[in-house]
Amino acid sequence: MRSFFASALAMVALAASAVVAAPAPDALSSALDNSIAKRTPGNVLLCNTSGFQNCQVVSYTLPQNGIWPCIALPDRFSTHLGGIGPDHGALCRIWTDASCSEASNTVITSFPGISNLYNDNGVDHGHTARYIGCIPCSGC
Repeated sequence: MRSFFASALAMVALAASAVVAAPAPDALSSALDNSIAKRTPGNVLLCNTSGFQNCQVVSYTLPQNGIWPCIALPDRFSTHLGGIGPDHGALCRIWTDASCSEASNTVITSFPGISNLYNDNGVDHGHTARYIGCIPCSGC
């Protein structure tokens, strides 16, 4: 009988310690919310070759003020941009010169992008592309 009580007491102590060790429901819920939080779009797939080949993902900070940034393409892609693929939620422009003016704008695209900038409806944007700018786009 004594060993039955000792065993029962040990089981109760073990169960109590397991309950104490479990995370609080609010802490667990908060951790899950953080792990699946929607990330801010800003990654752009840049490719040297058409067909989304020979690519690199480049991260850009998207402005929240609606003003297009004007950023030089990485050397590898300047005048050698075969394809571009922005994240969902980003709208990207390519320009030919540092003025990033309407006159030097060559193309605007959103996800999934353009797989052949060397021949986009008969126009070669890839060999003139030198600058990029991306902004958030709720409808993209």
